[in-house]
Amino acid sequence: MSTEISQFEARAYKRLYELYKSTLLNIIHRAKNSVDYKLENQKEMNEMMTFIADEHKWDHCGIESKANSVIIDELEKCLNI
Repeated sequence: MSTEISQFEARAYKRLYELYKSTLLNIIHRAKNSVDYKLENQKEMNEMMTFIADEHKWDHCGIESKANSVIIDELEKCLNI
């Protein structure tokens, strides 16, 4: 029984890591694009930084889907994080 639990935890941590990594890479990509291509338009850059700063808007701008947010929340509950 404990090996089943530890296997579940290992898979859950791996999946959680993959989701966190995906979200972080999306944030880095968005921030880099904002700096590289929106320097001349400060309004667009401020808007993108606002999206990055507000977790609730991540689905709207494509950083993290609502489905992934739900999966992350459930995995965190299962792992007591």
